[in-house]
Formats: sequence, structure tokens, C-alpha cells
Amino acid sequence: MKILPLNLWLDWIYKMEMDSFKIHDFRVFQRDNGIYYIELIRDQRRSLKTKDPFIAKKRATLAVEQYFQRKIISIKKGNSKTISEYLEEFLEEKAFRARGSERGYITAVNMFVEFIGDKNLNLVTTSDIERFKNLHQQKRKDKIKGKLSEITLNTYIIRLKAMFDKARADGFINSVPKFKKYKIAKRLPVILRKDDKTRLLEYIKEKDFKFYRVCRFALFTGCRRSEIISARWEKFAGFTIRVIGKGDQERTIPLVPQAKEAMGEVQKKGPVFWQAHPDTYSHYFKKYARACGISNTSFHKMRHTAATEMLEAGISISVIQSVLGHSDVSTTRIYAHVMEKFMIEEMGKFGL
Repeated sequence: MKILPLNLWLDWIYKMEMDSFKIHDFRVFQRDNGIYYIELIRDQRRSLKTKDPFIAKKRATLAVEQYFQRKIISIKKGNSKTISEYLEEFLEEKAFRARGSERGYITAVNMFVEFIGDKNLNLVTTSDIERFKNLHQQKRKDKIKGKLSEITLNTYIIRLKAMFDKARADGFINSVPKFKKYKIAKRLPVILRKDDKTRLLEYIKEKDFKFYRVCRFALFTGCRRSEIISARWEKFAGFTIRVIGKGDQERTIPLVPQAKEAMGEVQKKGPVFWQAHPDTYSHYFKKYARACGISNTSFHKMRHTAATEMLEAGISISVIQSVLGHSDVSTTRIYAHVMEKFMIEEMGKFGL
């Protein structure tokens, strides 16, 4: 057995100690990329933006001091902090990579405040949440007519709960009200019929070529609206492109020739596609679909169509799951039922 010299042995022990250490019971650790991180809140890591253990220790100590200072301030101010006031602090501390994520939190909180009032955080009750959930039975308070769907309300509930969980972690409240989502029956996704798809694409290509590129890309990648908007040439690597998906997660999309063609001429930097609000994409898609006599459809149907056609082409469920960015394979398996239903309907024409 080889015995290390004393100085190398001490260096090795010191490195092992510095790879992971604690500052006042808060864990500081080094990831594979060499960067040090500190975990101030469970499952939430903050980068210390250094590979140097000495600098990491100094920054970690400062981060812990600031954390405790905020805790003290939170305890003192907890009774006077309103939902809107805390939203500003929440958004400052939360790192958003996708434009839609921050806007989503603002929308959810504004809808909630508009309904129950700008209460102090510690005065919000489970009853307030339940009354807010019943908002779908009333007229919407924004400019759009109609009612909020239970799916939309569930999205708001998820975001509100995330904010209140953070408020409890920060010491503003002692407990979090119950944020119970609606139980929504699973429905099979609706896809575009092949003849409808062909007719619609030809129409869009003639009327609006920049939007035609967007639609073609969606149909050959299964990307969501926000993911297409986030696509940038800096993230393009010849046969793949990285996009920001749901939950601000970045993933790699493989590009078949049709998808690459839809991207247009390769650029060095900048957005790949027409930059517009996701709802604008939906508005244009529905407008063109109506012009082609296609009803009950949406931009998102192209994602369902892409997934079903991938399955039909023989691509494995696990690969489709990765391409679509599904965290749970059961979500992807729904498309097997869609394809089965489609095949049964098509075979029903046999012999007529």
C-alpha cells in the first residue's frame, strides 16, 4: 500500500472536508461542475458562484447572516405584510428563466387579491381559498368574458401555494392554508385529422409565412407555445436545439429535417421564431382554423398531433417522453390510447 507524504495527506483530508461542509447547520457543497452551493431552505440550493473553497466559505457565511436577518425582519413585519407586498419579495428571490413563469405568478396573485382583497398573509384562510375556487361559477373579473375553467384555477392554486410555502419558510406565517385542487377527469387529447392538418397548413403558408414556420416546427417537435418562443439560435447545435420548457426546465429537442427547415436560415444569435405573446399564437391559429372550417381546435392540439404521429411512426414511449418533456411517462402513454381510438374510428370506415 502506497503511503502519501504528510503534506499531500493533509491536503487530501482538507479537500474532502471542503467539498462539503456546514455553516451554522446549513449545508455547503460542491457540484460536479466545481461550483459551490448552499442549501438555506430544504431542496432549494443557491449558487455561491465560485469554485474556490475559501471564497465559498466567506459567501456562505454572509448568505447565512442575511438569511437570519431576513428571518428577524419577517417576524417583526409578519403581521403587516400583505399578499401584494410579499409577491414583490417572492419574485425578487425566485429565479425565473422563462418569461411566462413570472407573469403566471403575477396573474394568479392578482386574481386572488381581486377576489378576496389584499389581506395580510397571516389572515388568509382555507375558506378564502375555497371561495376563490368558486370563482369559475361567477363572471370573470378581467376583460375576457366567460368563466375560469377548473384547469386554469388549478394552475392558480399551484402558484399561490408555492408562494405561501415560501412565506412560511421565510417566517412570515406559521402555517399554510389548504390549497386543494379540483379533481379533473382525464380526457384523451384531441388531435388534428390528417386532411385538416394539410388543409390548414397550406392556408397558413399562403396567408402568413412567419406563423407557418411556427406551426411546422410545432408539428415536428411537439413543442409548446412558450418553448417555441424561447428558441434561440445560440441554443442551436446542428441537429438539436435547447428550449425552456414547463417549470423553467431546459431540455434538448432533436430536430428532424422538417423541423430544421421550419427554422429558416441559420443565424448566429437571436430568436428563431416570431416573437409574440403565447396567447397571440393561439389567437392566430384559431382564426386560420375557423377560416378553413375547422372548429374546436387550438394551437396545443399540434403538440398532441405530433406526439401521436411519433408513436404511430414507431418511436418508443420513453423517447417521446423525453422529447415532449413529460416528467411522468403515464402522461405520454395517454397518446397510445389516442392512437388506438383513432385507428378504431378509421377502421369503422372499412366496408362502407
